[in-house]
Amino acid sequence: MQIRWKNIFVMVGWGIILATIPLQTLYGRTLLMLREGRAEPPIGFYLRPLDLLLMFFASVLVGAVLQEPERIVISYIGAIFISGLVMFIGLSLPAILSTMKVPSFKDLLYSNSLVFVFNSILLGPVMVCLIGGLLGGIAGERVS
Repeated sequence: MQIRWKNIFVMVGWGIILATIPLQTLYGRTLLMLREGRAEPPIGFYLRPLDLLLMFFASVLVGAVLQEPERIVISYIGAIFISGLVMFIGLSLPAILSTMKVPSFKDLLYSNSLVFVFNSILLGPVMVCLIGGLLGGIAGERVS
């Protein structure tokens, strides 16, 4: 299979989309709680059904663009990796850029970032994205 630039751009875009949906949910929910006057942080993290639906439709679109199952699966694996990397870096920036000399605080931020990334990628979203990509590939092959 020949590597084409289109496949690489689609994979990177898919990974960024899969990273922004959970991050938006986390930050949006926290800001909404602060606006409502509830100062306590959210306990645990979960993706709403709307978030999974958005991931599914994004994956269907990507599958329709790529069309071939082997390209879809390879791009899917790369997109999941890119998504985890983008989320971890985005959540770890306060620890990376801080000037605090307290190492336990930085360790806490890193560990919470890892927990968030694994909770928002594993199981549900992984399966939803794979099924959506393959269904989009089937639909894309039938249309073309």
